[in-house]
Amino acid sequence: MDKVKERLDLGKVVTFIPNKNLPIYNWLYFKEGFSRDFVFLILDEFHAKENHIILDPFCGCGTTLLACKQRGINAIGFDVLPIAVFSSRVKIRDYETEELKLYAKEILNKKFVRYEIPKRFLKYFSKYILEDIIFFKNEINKIEDEKIRDFMLLALINASMKCSYVFKDGGVLKIKKRNVAPLREMFRRQVLKMIKDLSNFEKKECEIFVDFGDARNLKIEDETIDFIITSPPYLNKIEYTKVYEIEEELFLSEKAKPSLRSFIGKEIKNVKILKDVENALNKSLLEKISRYPNAIAYANDIYLSIKEMYRVCKNYSLAAIVIGDGVFVEDNVIIEADKLLADIASFCGFNVKEIIIVNKRFYTTPKRIKKGIIKESLIILKK
Repeated sequence: MDKVKERLDLGKVVTFIPNKNLPIYNWLYFKEGFSRDFVFLILDEFHAKENHIILDPFCGCGTTLLACKQRGINAIGFDVLPIAVFSSRVKIRDYETEELKLYAKEILNKKFVRYEIPKRFLKYFSKYILEDIIFFKNEINKIEDEKIRDFMLLALINASMKCSYVFKDGGVLKIKKRNVAPLREMFRRQVLKMIKDLSNFEKKECEIFVDFGDARNLKIEDETIDFIITSPPYLNKIEYTKVYEIEEELFLSEKAKPSLRSFIGKEIKNVKILKDVENALNKSLLEKISRYPNAIAYANDIYLSIKEMYRVCKNYSLAAIVIGDGVFVEDNVIIEADKLLADIASFCGFNVKEIIIVNKRFYTTPKRIKKGIIKESLIILKK
């Protein structure tokens, strides 16, 4: 396809790495996300203005929404992970920093009270850290103002994970016992850092909305969206629900809602490929996908999501979608996700303007033997 080109210089901006040192963006490390700089780049390329509406139907921890807030452009985001929706809401709100300082001082000066701890989390935290976590969580839950309560809870989530034995390795939680800082001190640092971040963050007036939502069934009226900036889950890449299960179960007491991500990491049987997907895909790609129930489910869900994006977009709208190849290592089979998405988008009515390959890397077997090359791509669509 002559629309395909390489821009490996963009590889870093489609990762979360540039966000790690940015105020507010780094309030929750979300490895699967892209960067603020990527969103700024696309907003500039699309000539997005203050009266436009941006949609991110897989908004993750809210990078698209927060970048739009900095530019003063209206934005809507949906996700199905409780931790993603929660952290996005906390990031996009406006706060009175002096009020936050008063609440922080009050909570941090509270005298410790021992509560019963959920013992199943003792493999992730020392007993003393977990006792402190439960104490502060209970104190935070007493705050009546939802905005302040959520702000403090996100600070506690960050501090707690820094004091845990857990590190995230791809789609797996691994445990390594180590010496950690006292939770109270880590929590104090995190709260004060977040309050300081608010003073170092320039924003403009606009409407930002985030909620739980399934990309296959968007709660948006027809032809209301100007631009889309998003990145769907990658096939067989990350089991999102597992990576954030501690944050969700210990702090939010919720699990991910059924969604496009729901099949990731699960065995799927008896799934049938949708007729429209069969008609959309070229023969060789269809043959590959038909061998794997997970790939069939993925293709079906991508189709339903793209169909929804087409419905809600205005005529002449543009979409920027970052997607990565899927791989079935045992058979040495690569599912080229950019071609999959491009074929489906064309079938749904979009014009595929460009496919830009931004990353290439070897995939490896469980024994770390290098095999084929998989890629990440940026696809630009126009309605």
